[in-house]
Amino acid sequence: MMESLINDLLDLGNMENSGFNLTEEFFSLPEVIYEALEIINIPAQKNKIKLKAKIVDKSTLDLITSIYGDKRRY
Repeated sequence: MMESLINDLLDLGNMENSGFNLTEEFFSLPEVIYEALEIINIPAQKNKIKLKAKIVDKSTLDLITSIYGDKRRY
């Protein structure tokens, strides 16, 4: 998580100076969402915070299997 924060700060610095490059690739939107939830759930559990995620129409989300863009920044 700290590494991600540092990378984000470096990106902001690059945007101000010379811009930055996006890494474009196909990726799974549901996979990215579930990975993000897992990442924030770890520190939440350590602090005894219970997280709940509710996806109203999961069938629609599962249809979006491939998106083209920068997975990390999405």
